[in-house]
Amino acid sequence: MSFTKDIVFGFPILKTSIDPKSYNKKKVISTIEKNYKIDKNRNNWDGRSNLHHAHNDFYNPKFHKINFDELFEVYKKALSEMFASFSYTGETKINFGIINYSCLGKTQYMDTHLHSGNDFNAIHYIQFDEKNHTGTQLESSQAHSKFAHNLRPNLVKKLDNTKSENSWMFDDWTFDTKEDDLIVMPCFVRHRIPKQNFNKTHRITIALDINLE
Repeated sequence: MSFTKDIVFGFPILKTSIDPKSYNKKKVISTIEKNYKIDKNRNNWDGRSNLHHAHNDFYNPKFHKINFDELFEVYKKALSEMFASFSYTGETKINFGIINYSCLGKTQYMDTHLHSGNDFNAIHYIQFDEKNHTGTQLESSQAHSKFAHNLRPNLVKKLDNTKSENSWMFDDWTFDTKEDDLIVMPCFVRHRIPKQNFNKTHRITIALDINLE
């Protein structure tokens, strides 16, 4: 398995691709789509976002239960290899849980948030049209990035804002995302899903919280 490790806003962002044949992808997507039809505005979380997701509502009998057993084992292997790229002071164990899935149609979005109380979080893009869906937008925590356009306008104009090595100068940055990508980031990186403008397929992701012990 290959993966990349980029530095975004000074934080490690890890990315790999999950083999769609390693689990019953069709069944997972089909069940999520059925739940979306039941209530496309299922949101028991913030009262602001406009989307269908299961956070704080996983065991609602109104919706079909999704079997994540296969995916859990796939994530376990992938995360073990990805986190081996860090340097540790002693033996480290990876604990994680599947805490949410999100399904968005046209005009839907997820407000800015972070995964407090954890070490890392991950996003798996199980249905994603890279030409039409919008990726996850990361928000910089660097104070200077919020004023760079006014203080250093020439520098901002010269830097290519599609390259992660230049992200330190911008207020937000969107990862180059493809279907089946698994992206891992520190839990304190604030992020959001911009409004979707495509209605032929739904944008579907699965979210994980990760802790190292």
